[in-house]
Formats: sequence, C-alpha cells, structure tokens
Amino acid sequence: MTIEERKLLLKDLCYRSPYNVIIYIIGIGNKVLNYIDLEDEFVNCAPLETIRPYLRSMSSMTDDEKTELFQLMGNGTDIQRIDFYNSHYFDYRCLIDKNLALEAPEGMYNISGSGLRVRLKSGEIIEVVKNDDFCAAKYLNKETTEYIFDEDIEEIIK
Repeated sequence: MTIEERKLLLKDLCYRSPYNVIIYIIGIGNKVLNYIDLEDEFVNCAPLETIRPYLRSMSSMTDDEKTELFQLMGNGTDIQRIDFYNSHYFDYRCLIDKNLALEAPEGMYNISGSGLRVRLKSGEIIEVVKNDDFCAAKYLNKETTEYIFDEDIEEIIK
C-alpha cells in the first residue's frame, strides 16, 4: 500500500467512523469500525493495511437516495453532501476500484424491518438479518446501532 493509498483510506475511515461502517479485517473477519488510532494508524486494533471497508458503489443508489442527493445538490452544503455519501456508505472516492474497499453485499446496510426479532437475556431486543454473505444483528432499543456477525451471533441467540 502506497503512502497516498494509506492517507486516502485513513481519511475515508475517519469520515465514516460515526456511521458504523462495516469493515473486513484480513485474517480476522467482519467488524464494525469503532476505533481509530491516528498516531499508529491502527483501526479496530489492526494495522491499516489489513482493513477494507464495505462500501456501496455509486450505481447502487436507489431512486429515493437520488432524490435526496439531488435536493442536497441544489440546497445543501458541501458538508451535507459528504455526510450523505458517508451515511449511505457510498464509495465516492473510488476505493473499490483501488482495492482499498470491498463492494458491500446487497442489503448489508439495509437492516430495518427485514429480520427476526430476538429478546436477549439482558432485555435488549435485536433484529437479526442473515443472507448468504453475512449475518448481523441490530439493537433496536439503543440510540446507537451495533452489528454482530456470524461468529458472535450464535452465542447471543442461545
């Protein structure tokens, strides 16, 4: 990974960190981005070179998203447009083409209303969604959304 690629990936991950972007850590698996150490260039306690965020290609934009973006183009600020791209996980920096990101499987970031609801022993309610590529759970009664993947979800449902 070149210095320019490292800077581009790190900058992109920093902008996406508030939006719970799902990352793949080579040799470990899928995790939600929750930690960035800028000084040592570690993400989720893994070296930057091993991180690949799952992003949506610009061509996957829905009609509703196109309408929302069009409104931002006319009335929004640059910051609002960047927030839109980041919060919808779009690859507006072409990281997928540069092999710095992975194409998000369809539905990876669309987990509302489509899964099985499960109550945990702690009383929390999660919505579990599974397809061929991933299994995730969304906490429904928390302000933040967290995702739990295959290796963790079986322990939670038991």
